Amino acid sequence: MFQRGEYVVLPREGLCKIEAIEEKSFFGQTKECYAVVPQKKSVATLFITKETAEEKMRYPISYDEASNLVSELDEIHALEIQNEKTREDEYKNALGRGNAKDCLALLKCLEQRKRERYASNSLLTAVDDRYIRLVSTVIFSELSYVLGDTEIEKKVTERLICV
Repeated sequence: MFQRGEYVVLPREGLCKIEAIEEKSFFGQTKECYAVVPQKKSVATLFITKETAEEKMRYPISYDEASNLVSELDEIHALEIQNEKTREDEYKNALGRGNAKDCLALLKCLEQRKRERYASNSLLTAVDDRYIRLVSTVIFSELSYVLGDTEIEKKVTERLICV
């Protein structure tokens, strides 16, 4: 059970802080909810019901897990897109799993795609651009918090560009 003041990760929001636990009314039913505030986006407070919290929120990874992910970045395989028609769905599924390693695999895929498109004098698609921003917010808010390193986004992005 999550507590007020704890940090959690939501798959599409990144690192969030539980500001309160309160009752909210949804369609005539009162439910106990976590009031969470994303730390990297300027969005309003999000309310996650206690009954769905286990599937929608998770605790941030440990310092050791984060360090290992960053040090093993070269060994993480980029997400492979099997069918161009399902590209966005595959992005959505990878991000929605809320797994830090999957987020890095997605980011690696998107950075490779960006390089390929720029090499052929093509612009990045709106879908690719949106998911680069989304996955960057999610993974870097968590890594920055866990590692205590505000420069982690720059460091990881530089390594991805060199791959």
